[in-house]
Amino acid sequence: MKLTHPYPVIRLKELKTWADSGFYQSILDGNYLKRGYGKPDAGEDLRKGYEYYRETVRKSDDPIVKTINTIGEGIEKAAGNLEDRIRGIFKP
Repeated sequence: MKLTHPYPVIRLKELKTWADSGFYQSILDGNYLKRGYGKPDAGEDLRKGYEYYRETVRKSDDPIVKTINTIGEGIEKAAGNLEDRIRGIFKP
């Protein structure tokens, strides 16, 4: 049996999570950016999108995503420590 949308139960759970988050209701209430309102700022838009998806992934219950997050946090911490050491070496 070929499904056009794999994992329907997972998809329904994600839709329910999205609806329960309040984002869906805010769209229904008309609280979203409309064309012609405000000056578009691509950098700010990208930053907000990044922060939203980063937080969404961070809160995920998926064990694979949790493992990837743990690895990413370790890399981020190691990179920060390395940066501190390099700054300490080249500090006047």
